[in-house]
Amino acid sequence: MKKQSLNKSPKKNTFSFLILLISIIIASFILFVPKISSILIPQKRTEILQNFISDTHKKKDIDLQLYWKFREFYSPGSFIYQPEGLDNPDLQLITIARILSKDFKPILMFHSSRIDSIGGYTSTSALNQDSITAQNKILLHTPTLYLSSLPNNGYLLIFLKPVEKVKKANGFIPTIETKKEKDYWLEISKIKK
Repeated sequence: MKKQSLNKSPKKNTFSFLILLISIIIASFILFVPKISSILIPQKRTEILQNFISDTHKKKDIDLQLYWKFREFYSPGSFIYQPEGLDNPDLQLITIARILSKDFKPILMFHSSRIDSIGGYTSTSALNQDSITAQNKILLHTPTLYLSSLPNNGYLLIFLKPVEKVKKANGFIPTIETKKEKDYWLEISKIKK
């Protein structure tokens, strides 16, 4: 009688183990790296947006670090920074900014497939709700924060913060001395679902 080998070939076991290991690594990368998971998994992106909106609504304020984290993880994109002022800012966002603040100086723009935002210095210290378009459904309005849902299934987020707080939350904001008359940072973001 012939003996049957109970062991499979070592090469076949090693190859199967290697394929399994690579599959686990790729799946973990997709599921646990926020930038990748938000691109590949729409439910994850929706969860990130809803958590940010809910947190903002609950606190009635913007946590600046969470805002920058949200923007980068929800829809990774690119920045344009021009300390002397943006040459060609987003026209819709700059129009809103100019309505809110005549002396707005945009220096930072973020663009991705789902978020467009513009930020810069201003002397305006409070948001005037009457200046903001009435066709939006207002979700939250304080003197320094405005959040509304847009007719095209998105959000408009506008906030004012003292420049010093912005510098602490985001090292990217230049540490140049701001003139006394421009002590605030105005940020306007259009967020698509």
